[in-house]
Amino acid sequence: MARTEWVLNDTGINIKWITQFYGNASETINIKWTDIEKYREINGKGYNVFKIYLVDGSIVEFGHAGLFVVDDFDKFYEQFQEMFIKNKHPE
Repeated sequence: MARTEWVLNDTGINIKWITQFYGNASETINIKWTDIEKYREINGKGYNVFKIYLVDGSIVEFGHAGLFVVDDFDKFYEQFQEMFIKNKHPE
């Protein structure tokens, strides 16, 4: 299992890899709110998947939690939804 640190701010999402699988050299991911078209959480049997659909047609996908792993995804997801709406539909 690889660990990541997610930071949400007014610009977008910064995803930093804390640990990685052997032989994997993933770099920090920065996604601007303006680049996100939509998102989706898919609940599975072994783990859940969070997908971010970008305006360029690409999809960023992360597995998280599940039956035996506890993470802070619910807290992140609530904040993500609020910031997504705020940035996509400013008043």
